[in-house]
Amino acid sequence: MSKPPQRNTKNSLLAALPDAEYQRLVLHLMSVSVSKGEVLHASDKPVGKVYFLEQGVASLSVSTEKGESLQLSIVGNESVVGERALFKEGVFIIRCAMITEGAGYLMPADVFHTEFDRGGVLHDLVLSRMEARITETAQTALCNQMHSIEQRLSRWLLTFASAGDRK
Repeated sequence: MSKPPQRNTKNSLLAALPDAEYQRLVLHLMSVSVSKGEVLHASDKPVGKVYFLEQGVASLSVSTEKGESLQLSIVGNESVVGERALFKEGVFIIRCAMITEGAGYLMPADVFHTEFDRGGVLHDLVLSRMEARITETAQTALCNQMHSIEQRLSRWLLTFASAGDRK
């Protein structure tokens, strides 16, 4: 792992930060490559690292005790993966795994939490992305209930295609 280059990022959330916030964050970002199928966050553990993907797509899903799984949402370079690190308590049921190989930056969850609590642009962007993810999850639930398999596949392909730079 190496330090990311100064202000040269394909992650939309990081790119949208003012210089002062970005410079504070860059001190804690480590460059990382992630493999297809790699689990970034297990469903039964708190988040230890937060990822800002530049390439690749991750899937957020929940599973039953029998191993049946339901995809909730996908994330690319438009956001952050692991924002649930903001919640210190709770039941962790969401799993995050890479659908494709990818690359980006990781940050310790405690540093992310501290930076979020400052209340700056990072705070506002993360809340905005979380609201978008909640809306997407609700739309996916409705789509899964109301539409045919062909319609759901079409929606998934469109969503996947817009999820960011894929390798």
